[in-house]
Amino acid sequence: MSTRPSRLLPALLAICLVSPAAAQTVGQQVAAQCATCHGQQGQSTSDEFPQLAGQNAQYLRKQLEDFRSGQRQHVAMTAIAQALTEPQMADIAAYFQAQTPVPHASDDTLLAGMGRYIYERGNIYSQVPACLSCHSATGAGSARLPRLAGQHPHYVMTQLRRFQSKERRNDSGAMAFVTQGLSELELRAVAAYVGGLNPQPIKVNTSKTLSDQKP
Repeated sequence: MSTRPSRLLPALLAICLVSPAAAQTVGQQVAAQCATCHGQQGQSTSDEFPQLAGQNAQYLRKQLEDFRSGQRQHVAMTAIAQALTEPQMADIAAYFQAQTPVPHASDDTLLAGMGRYIYERGNIYSQVPACLSCHSATGAGSARLPRLAGQHPHYVMTQLRRFQSKERRNDSGAMAFVTQGLSELELRAVAAYVGGLNPQPIKVNTSKTLSDQKP
């Protein structure tokens, strides 16, 4: 997520706060809250912002918590996360996980082909492990690891560069090591490949939000 000017914070906060009295479903509330940057139903139209549709709920919730605590830095998202309650975070995460993501395939098939090799096999010569060892063969990720499948390639590249430069510090343990061995070409190739992946989203019971469920 790119940093937005501070003058946008009041507008973003107004969009992202849940009104307890609103006679709307959680899904309708979230679509209205986060649409400015992340699009209706999490389909962001700008590659500066991550696609949230289909993203793993537990991972999304952790990112909101990290923004709130300052472990992950972003002016607008920190202010938004600090204004959310725990149940609101859970509802937002559950809603986005239930949405269907749209793939963002690269038109450079050769680049994406190189990305597939790195994703599936890594690079033994630069000690880069295969991405699928953590993010799964389909790019669906897991409860604790992000879904990469269908994500905007530009956004993926941005985050990989931030891990590489140690600008992004949350979730940086393994990623700091992995990205050190990535060349710029490999980084771009992996981003191009994962953007075109399109596994089925995780099915959730949308009648019951995460805030209603027991661990």
